[in-house]
Amino acid sequence: MLKIFRLCTVIIVSLLIVACAKKDIKLVDENSKIVVLELDGTSKGVKINDKFNESVLEKYTEEIDGCFLAKEINNGNNGLNYEINEKIVSRIIASRKDMLSPYGVAVGDSANKVYINHPKNIEPDIEIDENGKEGDMFIYYKINPNKEVGVRYDISSNIVTSISVGNLFSCI
Repeated sequence: MLKIFRLCTVIIVSLLIVACAKKDIKLVDENSKIVVLELDGTSKGVKINDKFNESVLEKYTEEIDGCFLAKEINNGNNGLNYEINEKIVSRIIASRKDMLSPYGVAVGDSANKVYINHPKNIEPDIEIDENGKEGDMFIYYKINPNKEVGVRYDISSNIVTSISVGNLFSCI
């Protein structure tokens, strides 16, 4: 009798685990729309150093000294902006919470996660945002010390508000 009880308990628990696992996998598969920024651009689509292509991107700011911001055509507000400098994509800026840096930091994460997720052998450059409120800053991780290229995090109230890859310093 005890063996039958144990067997029934094991079967019931196994069925519950399988049912919950399948539900979780299905939920993740249906709702996964995360955009991962790579050091050379997005996980799909426009890349750093691509030529400005008017059939893919449209300008939405005034051009000043060959520099302007663009967004993807027919993609609504997908949370990505493209800084164009001299007709070349120089920086990609992400502002939605489902967008990750190459190091797994998302818009909406704490500034502390930026430090935790980056390799310890790379020292960040930190700049206080003179135009923002107290505590606003930019954290830069250069992928090549001789170039101003890498990942930039805009921080406000200790929260990541945007992530950029490409040229770390804006031409706008």
